[in-house]
Amino acid sequence: MIKKLNLKNPVLLFLAFSILILSAMVYNSPQKIPSLEPYTDKAEAIDEVTVIYKNATQKKIRLPGNVYTTDEFKMIIDLSKVPVEERKCFSLFTTFLKFDVSVMDKNLDNDRVIYQFNESNFSNIKAGGWSLNLIDLPEDRDTSYITIDFTPILKDKNIDVYNFEKMYVGSPLKIAMTLFKGKDMSLSIFDLILFIIAVISFMLAILSKIEYTRKSFFRLGSITFILAFYLLPQIFSIQLFFPRSRLIFHVIDYTTLMLLPILLFSFVRGKFSPRKNIIIDVFFYFTIFYLLIMIWSVILGYKEFRFYLKGALLLMIVEALVVMIIYFTTKSEDYPKKKEVVPSTILMIGMSFIASFSAFFTEYFIGTRDLTLLLYIFLALELFSNSRSFLSVQQKSVEKDIYKKMALSDPLTKLGSRTAYEETLETNRDNAFWVLSMDLNDLKKMNDNFGHMAGDTLIKNFAELLKISFPKDADLFRTGGDEFMAFLYIPKETDMDKIIEEMRKTGKKIGGEYSPSFALGYAYYSGSESDDLMKVIVLADNLMYANKKTMKECNLHRNN
Repeated sequence: MIKKLNLKNPVLLFLAFSILILSAMVYNSPQKIPSLEPYTDKAEAIDEVTVIYKNATQKKIRLPGNVYTTDEFKMIIDLSKVPVEERKCFSLFTTFLKFDVSVMDKNLDNDRVIYQFNESNFSNIKAGGWSLNLIDLPEDRDTSYITIDFTPILKDKNIDVYNFEKMYVGSPLKIAMTLFKGKDMSLSIFDLILFIIAVISFMLAILSKIEYTRKSFFRLGSITFILAFYLLPQIFSIQLFFPRSRLIFHVIDYTTLMLLPILLFSFVRGKFSPRKNIIIDVFFYFTIFYLLIMIWSVILGYKEFRFYLKGALLLMIVEALVVMIIYFTTKSEDYPKKKEVVPSTILMIGMSFIASFSAFFTEYFIGTRDLTLLLYIFLALELFSNSRSFLSVQQKSVEKDIYKKMALSDPLTKLGSRTAYEETLETNRDNAFWVLSMDLNDLKKMNDNFGHMAGDTLIKNFAELLKISFPKDADLFRTGGDEFMAFLYIPKETDMDKIIEEMRKTGKKIGGEYSPSFALGYAYYSGSESDDLMKVIVLADNLMYANKKTMKECNLHRNN
């Protein structure tokens, strides 16, 4: 079983990768899932917080919002408007930050540290990535204020902005449901659709009989699969159930962004002249090399992902420009496959524009919503195009199979045709079998005296006689108008004369006035290298002609 598995099969590799990721997430799931208490209402939202900077400056910010600083800072959260019974825990999104949480009473007094966050607690690597923390509040629930002391993890002074999502207070389940019923629900539906499209694409790739269509569906399935994993870390509520998998989510978040241009390049490769294809290949392999360097340097602790991200986005811009230049300098009549890269080219240019604008003119690194919309448009176009191509190819394949089946079957007798006979000769040389050559007597006389319908009835009666007389695994052929061949896979010691005698007796009982009379010759083929199949067939033919001559002489003597 193991030997039969093709480990180079990309479909198997992708399935193995997805199983590995899901297994790691399950393994890292918390030992205790929040109890499924009845969900009656949403968690209480915290829309505004007070930020105290290192220089003691205070500022109120609306959530979601940003804190601009390169130093440590404090954040005060007012819970006075939240019902006491709801003060069970609160959610906190962070990135690139360590923090300590303290609680105070309504007079901002009696500071008690209830939670201390360490980098190693949940493998929250220095490269950042959204991190969702669910922090339990004291059981007495008389907390009115929460103070959070934030310390930047990175010493990189270029990072001077920290993003904060809206905070929620309530039970774990209420917070999870509130998050899920917001953006997470739509993202989850989109992600599920993407995984379904990926699975369907891989299935169609396996089912497709044409190499080009198979490759197209595999590329489509691959990019859909990567996009699904790209969106997965952005479903924040998943982190509530897999808090120790933040490292996995974070690596997926950054690496899949780099995999997208690699996969898009795979749609473009091989569509232009050899010289231009070399240029595309150089960028293709350089992008892969850049991705590997980025991953390993982060794992070894030399640099953070964010350090490489702007470089990756710049690389995407250059790649898009290169593809665009190659596209417009290639003549369609010389390379008709050029038209196939239009969706990929448009998407690469769109991705590059969004990436460059978001990376260099805003505090966000990429416009996720715009990028996702572009990718969905691309996937829709590719799926539509590939589906039409697949259906067209499958229809032609079915028609080809039908024509082939018709060519291999004699329409009158439903026995094998001359084509089927010749194909069987080619594939049957290693087997041992009896070769029978048969010729139907007096067919021309029947056609001349009683018409072709009578002749056809005689032929069908003889075909039926062959099916009755020989084993079910015998190969039976009508090789000409009144010529028939049969291959019988029975032992050499078989008494063939007895079989033929029984066959003649049966022939007299069927068909009435159209009972078939025939001449027959047979010879045995051993299947060994020393035996020549064509000589055996010639021998069977000669014996059949000898039998026919004998039958004519007997008839002549009987008539005299």
